[in-house]
Amino acid sequence: MSREEYMRVVLEEVERYDEDRAGLIMTLDRTKGPEIWQECLEIALKLKREGRRLLGVDLAGDPLKSDVSIFRSFFEKAQEAGLGITLHIAETTANTDEETLKLLSYRPDRLGHATFLNEEAVGIVMKENTCIEICLSSNLLCKTVSDLETHHIRQYLNCDHPIAICTDDALPFRTTLLAEYALLLAAPPYGLGLSQDEVRKVAEMSLQSRFKVLKGTP
Repeated sequence: MSREEYMRVVLEEVERYDEDRAGLIMTLDRTKGPEIWQECLEIALKLKREGRRLLGVDLAGDPLKSDVSIFRSFFEKAQEAGLGITLHIAETTANTDEETLKLLSYRPDRLGHATFLNEEAVGIVMKENTCIEICLSSNLLCKTVSDLETHHIRQYLNCDHPIAICTDDALPFRTTLLAEYALLLAAPPYGLGLSQDEVRKVAEMSLQSRFKVLKGTP
């Protein structure tokens, strides 16, 4: 099965649901090379032109692979086509500040993890009001945070910055979106101990930051 055939099969399932229930984001894997990235981009643009429910493009994979400067043209073309952009960023302490600032210069709509942003990067994120995708279970299991008490979600909650609660990958982390929200409600040290009103506000922010089907885009 080709990559395009695979995407079409997945979209057939996604499009069984209403637009406000399901959409697809294509991921560019940092461990692959320019030839595959270009193929994936061309598939994404083709599906977008056809009006399929492909909503955005993501950058993920091994966070220590590839020079991210080569991705600029890929994301510029995706943005021109009306696709949303989300980037896994600053996932580990080994990711450099230079790389983080380079990724932020691509003006992404959302950021995956953003665990180790320095002060300058946080300032940019705050100024641009860029949504942070929060994956509590993933961060704990991958040990990028020591506990929920020190999780960077608190920094953004304290200033009402947009966040979206996500699973990262439901199968390997054995979680669901409902389970991630349960961590918001659970009392410390098992959760963040937020009130129902606070969790409702987080859910509203997540909804407002979702990638939407844009009518009339190429």
